[in-house]
Amino acid sequence: RLDGLFATQGKLALAGEVKRFRGRAIDKPFGEGPARMHRASGDGVLLYRTHGRTFSAIDLGPDAAYLREEVLFALEDGIAFENGRVPSSTGELHLVHLRGQGRFLLATAGDPVAVEVAASAPLRLPLAALVGWMGGLTPRVCPLLEDPDAPAVMAVELTGEGRVLADPAAALGSGS
Repeated sequence: RLDGLFATQGKLALAGEVKRFRGRAIDKPFGEGPARMHRASGDGVLLYRTHGRTFSAIDLGPDAAYLREEVLFALEDGIAFENGRVPSSTGELHLVHLRGQGRFLLATAGDPVAVEVAASAPLRLPLAALVGWMGGLTPRVCPLLEDPDAPAVMAVELTGEGRVLADPAAALGSGS
């Protein structure tokens, strides 16, 4: 992404990235404006301002990951990606499925935390606080609380077994 880029050093080429569905590139841009993903090639360095964001580099390891499109900032060449979504009547949750070897970079409001999810205890958190997950989890967009008198905060419920990455600082702005 180019959001926050303030300088380049060396010989680099940047090309806008497109979304991928079912193993094929489509002609829809992966992000818009300065938030569009770009493929950097060559020998050099990109220098960024953080704009109050927290950047976290994570090693993908042997497990695949599902991340919200908005929080994925960069990824290494050894990682393959595919775009997807979780439809709902209140909007869609746009995701990126990562697999392969390498590191990826997250841009979040605060430090992400990992929460283990067991089959016997589904996890619900505000959509804004979801960073992503690894493991056998199934997402569903729903209200955070089932109480009709509670504030209407949209959430994602994750069922199954795995690990969720959450950004508690992002939940502060979601009404929770």
